[in-house]
Amino acid sequence: MSSSRRTSANRANAQRSTGPRSVAGKAQSRLNAFKHGLAIPAVALPELAHDITEFAKQMAGPLAEHPSVFQAALHLVAAAIDVDRVRSARRDLLQQIASDPQFHDPLLAREPMPDRPARIKSSTAMWLEAYRNGTFVQQRESVLAQVAEHIIYESKIEQIKLDWANAKQEAQQRARRWEQLTRLERYERRAVSQRNSAIRAFGEAQAAARDGSQQ
Repeated sequence: MSSSRRTSANRANAQRSTGPRSVAGKAQSRLNAFKHGLAIPAVALPELAHDITEFAKQMAGPLAEHPSVFQAALHLVAAAIDVDRVRSARRDLLQQIASDPQFHDPLLAREPMPDRPARIKSSTAMWLEAYRNGTFVQQRESVLAQVAEHIIYESKIEQIKLDWANAKQEAQQRARRWEQLTRLERYERRAVSQRNSAIRAFGEAQAAARDGSQQ
């Protein structure tokens, strides 16, 4: 493919890959990051701005007047809050998993399918023979009992199918929880790494500020 054709193809693909275009789709896309809130760093949350600032001032202490120290303190406090947020979310999810009764005692063995009852035998010849032999009433009671047995069988089958469907849905929900837990563990590793970097940066900013004040 020539370079001009490749460029045109890339542009066409880019036009088709611009994300949601409808109002509803764009709104949903904006809300994706707020499903658990962890994709939004603490420093970007207005409701935490005041607390982060106050904690940063306390942490910086006498060096709070140095812009570099204060900014480093802000990043450190926000990073520490992010670690706490993700660990809190992970702890809540673990509690949900542990509170699931299937977590401790999974129903691995579901009720087996019952044996199908014998086919109901009914024919004109059979009823005529029973009428001639004087066993019509007994034959009728026998057939009715077989019909009742079939009704019970079908009812059990429907209940078992429903139980299996519910079990499948529960298993899918548990699988989604484990997937969420895996994502939270990734969030936690990233948050801890960012906090550790913020700790080092804060220490370096403090050292630089002290060295500057001594000169």
